[in-house]
Amino acid sequence: MISAINRTTVAAELGRLGFDVELFGLGAQKDEVYVRSLATGIADALRQISALAAIDEWKAKELTDKEADPQPLKRKNNRSPL
Repeated sequence: MISAINRTTVAAELGRLGFDVELFGLGAQKDEVYVRSLATGIADALRQISALAAIDEWKAKELTDKEADPQPLKRKNNRSPL
């Protein structure tokens, strides 16, 4: 995938990078570290930043969702905390 991205050209006047940056956000859901390492292999700085931004956008949304729905702490026993 990365070699294909590196072979295409950027159509800046049309706002096209030559690949769908959302793929990096979707891939990060499965394996963030691997997808982030793929994104750093993109030769063009604009495309690399766009791919990393998509990953960071996914991560921010995930953290925001976790913050909005915090899981209560589970106690190991049912005794009083005193």
